[in-house]
Parts: sequence; C-alpha cells; structure tokens
Amino acid sequence: LLAEQAGDNAIVRVRSLMLLSDLSAPEPDFLLARPRPDHYAAEHPRPEDVLLIIEVAHTTLAYDRDTKLALYAAAKVPEVWIVDVDGRAVEVYKRPEGMHYLSGYRAGLTDTLRSERLPSIVVEVSRIVD
Repeated sequence: LLAEQAGDNAIVRVRSLMLLSDLSAPEPDFLLARPRPDHYAAEHPRPEDVLLIIEVAHTTLAYDRDTKLALYAAAKVPEVWIVDVDGRAVEVYKRPEGMHYLSGYRAGLTDTLRSERLPSIVVEVSRIVD
C-alpha cells in the first residue's frame, strides 16, 4: 500500500537501517525516503533523506514512544507514525524541535491519516490496525 501510494515520490524501506549518527542506527519498521537513483544501495538513509517513519508497536510501544521518538525528533525526522496495535490506534508526530515533536495526536479506527510530507500517502487507521 505504501509503495503504491508513494509512487515515484519516495522509496519505501522495510526494517532497514537508518543512520542517525556514527553511534546510532535504528531500524524503523517502515521508512519512506527521498528518491535516489541508487535506492540507497551505497549507504543507508540519513535523517535529511527521511520523509516519514512508521513504527509498528505491539510489545514495544513504550520504547518506541519514549526512546525512539526522542531520537527521531533530535535528528529532525519530520514525521513519525507509531501504530499501537493493542490500542487499535496510530499516534502521529510532526514538527520536531529538540527531543520532542510540537504536534502530536492519536488517530482512532474511524480516522484517516495523510502524510504531511507525502500527501499521496492516505491510510485509513482501520485498514492497518483492524
């Protein structure tokens, strides 16, 4: 679904490393990066390449929300979605500043998500958590 909607506007990577720094390389569940001719074959995406990160949290919700989200904000990743599988919702974070996001909300089953950086990405929450 993500690859289809992103089209030529982004490269979708699944469980692939992202280089935040020389000492930090998290592995988001889904990462949508700016298009590049080599599809990041030469090196992993860096924060300036990232348009959207999606973390799917079943047993990792606290870690994704408290640890990974702060790392992404500090690296200025523009948008992060955390899929709360057990809560059947998606937390959406935008506008990083320092180690936090200035904008955040929780979308429920009847909501539809639209990526700020990739407007072609439109996902009904019920489709991914139900």
